[in-house]
Formats: sequence, C-alpha cells, structure tokens
Amino acid sequence: MQCFWCSCELNYETLTIDHYIPLSRGGNNQIKNLRLACFNCNQKRGNSLPNSANKFYHH
Repeated sequence: MQCFWCSCELNYETLTIDHYIPLSRGGNNQIKNLRLACFNCNQKRGNSLPNSANKFYHH
C-alpha cells in the first residue's frame, strides 16, 4: 500500500483514510472520495481541494 499523495509505503499503523474532496468542501464518505494517505500528508492537506494539494508532498 502506498500513500496517494507522496507514494510512501504504508502499513496498518501508519495509514489514514483521506477524503479526496474534504467533507468541509462538499465531499462525502463514499468510497470513490476516499484515499489511503500517510498521517503527514493527511495533516498537511487539511481541507485543501485536490487541485491545490496535488502530489507534491515529500518527506
């Protein structure tokens, strides 16, 4: 498993579920709106929309 945003390897201790379109921006909890993300990327994204938080995270 890899983080959708930075492609780092994930395991069951480090993965989070990220909303591609944040709930606060009109997103929902449907599977098509969910992505696997590492904790760091999920936190850095906050409630940014995908076009302003494209795959640029590196750590």
